Amino acid sequence: MLLVTADEQLAAAADRQVEVEPPTDPAASAVQDPVIVLANLTELVTATLCAEGVAPRRAALVARVLIDADARGHFSHGVGLLPMYVDRIRAGGIDPVADPQWVSEMGVVKVLDAQGGFGQVAAELAAETVAEDATMSGIAAVGVRGSNHIGMLAAYRGSFTRHGVVGLVFNVSGPSVAASGAGRATLGNDAVCLVAPLEGSRPFIVDFATGIGGRGKAARAFRPGRRPRRHAGAVAWERGSTDGCAARPGRSRSPATAPVAQTVHCRRDPGAWRGLGDLPRREAVP
Repeated sequence: MLLVTADEQLAAAADRQVEVEPPTDPAASAVQDPVIVLANLTELVTATLCAEGVAPRRAALVARVLIDADARGHFSHGVGLLPMYVDRIRAGGIDPVADPQWVSEMGVVKVLDAQGGFGQVAAELAAETVAEDATMSGIAAVGVRGSNHIGMLAAYRGSFTRHGVVGLVFNVSGPSVAASGAGRATLGNDAVCLVAPLEGSRPFIVDFATGIGGRGKAARAFRPGRRPRRHAGAVAWERGSTDGCAARPGRSRSPATAPVAQTVHCRRDPGAWRGLGDLPRREAVP
């Protein structure tokens, strides 16, 4: 069972605690992440996907969505997912040449089958279609099935801002969040994104998941050679070590082998930060 809390008395009941706080070692504080030119990173990610049999235009779309997340500071959904994508292509989990197919196109409610291909390809088509339909009908909905991971939901804001409509993007995932008092995951860590165009300004965007702690955030905060920083917020995963491997997206442990209880103990309200909004000082890739 995982527990995220700022209550010291409650945390004391756990068999293991991890405190997330700023590094105290001045040398560690001086270490800075490398600065990478987005254009160069885009070229590298695109080339990597093309080497796996992905068409250049499709590879560029996937690269744009991943790098957009990194540019906005949402690193758990960025280029760090590329190895997982490559693994899934090689294992047959992602069909790199699959084209989405419309299952239903009746009126303003449509259904799109991603055919087991890249989630970004289907999500981009769905966002553009629903935004265009909404401009003509006032409201529209598109459901996507048979899809893979689509990345950061806010990456599809362009369709809504171009057409001048408010967009809501949702996703459905498998059980990964334990309800209060539960001994195993029963709820999906489903994400919600709102995109609202503003005249003469950048759009208002809110993008968040419904769980308090994010596995992707944990993987980044506790990756080898790094000490958790305060901005990591409340993060927890199924393994009692700080090697980061158990927090890798797409991996989970059986409840039968998971520890009885673990705590990531923060010195602030763990619900004070989750997801992202529009970041004025970090403009995303157009």
